Amino acid sequence: MTENVLSVNHPFDVNRAPDLEQVMTMLRSVPGPVSLVHLHHFDTLGYLPLVWRVLLVDLLGQDHTVFVTTCSGFDDEALGFLADHGILCLRRSNQGRCIGAYRDTALLASQLASEGLAFRHVLFINDSVLPLGPDSSALQSLEAVMALVADRHAAALSGLTDSYEKGYHLQSYCLCANQFLLLEPAWQSFWQSLDVHIPKSQLIDTGEVGLSLSMTASGVDLLPLYPLVARLLLSPSVVEDLACCGEYAFKQINPSLFRTHSGVGMHCRANARLSAHR
Repeated sequence: MTENVLSVNHPFDVNRAPDLEQVMTMLRSVPGPVSLVHLHHFDTLGYLPLVWRVLLVDLLGQDHTVFVTTCSGFDDEALGFLADHGILCLRRSNQGRCIGAYRDTALLASQLASEGLAFRHVLFINDSVLPLGPDSSALQSLEAVMALVADRHAAALSGLTDSYEKGYHLQSYCLCANQFLLLEPAWQSFWQSLDVHIPKSQLIDTGEVGLSLSMTASGVDLLPLYPLVARLLLSPSVVEDLACCGEYAFKQINPSLFRTHSGVGMHCRANARLSAHR
């Protein structure tokens, strides 16, 4: 996007709800079809690390429409970066964490889609990890996730990785809904009924895991770019270990915390912060 649609309230009111009308106005002004990327940010010191700034600029360069929500606020340098690149930034409370932020955007996009705004897809990402593929390109990894659903002619939800921890699901740090899913009643009803005021542990069960279970029950395809669970099952040593431990082991392991045969790597927020431009 080249137009200046930045609206940053600084200092932020911690109790202020995000003004989603600004996002709707922004999207209505973008020539369709819209490829929307929503990044949810949290850093107690207000950092926006350099690696994330590079990724946001790369996404803009590929004609993706980008906006950012934060539940911590930004330092002046980060605010200046967002303003310079015309990236809309909204403050929201931490109710529901990233799932709560996704909920706002999912319902907003579904409303606009029902009004006739053409979406190719909506990508939801948070800054807990930075996805890097074998070529170390975060942009190409995210575009590959979007490509999984972009050309489908039925409702589909993609992600970078999957997990059996607490039940099979696509991991929520990276999810992409296609245009058909935005209009799927099960998608809309899931977000409308999600309680974002519950504790974090329950939110993972009903939000992150619950989303995948709900979509599967409604016949929506779940498409991980790197199906870590399936790749682990192809390893004889892993299969042997699981035979000793039973199903319990898979339900207690988050596979994205480990490097696997897929070659996908994850940079944690703490590591990414080392690249912050201060």
